[in-house]
Amino acid sequence: MIRILSIASMILGGMIYVLWRPDSLKMFSWFAALGVDKHVAHMRGWASPLYGVLPGWIYMSLPQSLLLLSGCLAVHSIWGDCRCRWEQFWMVLVLSLAVGGELGQATGIVQGVFDFLDLALIIVAFLAAQTIAFSNDKFTENWRIP
Repeated sequence: MIRILSIASMILGGMIYVLWRPDSLKMFSWFAALGVDKHVAHMRGWASPLYGVLPGWIYMSLPQSLLLLSGCLAVHSIWGDCRCRWEQFWMVLVLSLAVGGELGQATGIVQGVFDFLDLALIIVAFLAAQTIAFSNDKFTENWRIP
């Protein structure tokens, strides 16, 4: 279940980036280099009427937190069974990269615009991942066949 949630949150966060973020982002030059830019442009054209229907934070802040959620759930699906320091190390690394990137934007070290909402959603996503992982562990433990 955790792997499915990890993949789903990665796809959703990635699709929000691809469909509604500015095409000046670096990934769009990668799409061109891969020869898929016409397909991406077609998808963006199809999705453009939907832009603005939802609150702005969904387009601008939610994708990063969904990708963080995906990363944390992936780490737990890999290391969760051992309940070891490696899982803790990777979880802290994923969180540190997300928070560090946002704080780096605040100081001007990292290109981009600092947003308190981004930082808040990073924390919420991290806590959600921990809650999901803990709940999954308890569910699995209760249904384990002896």
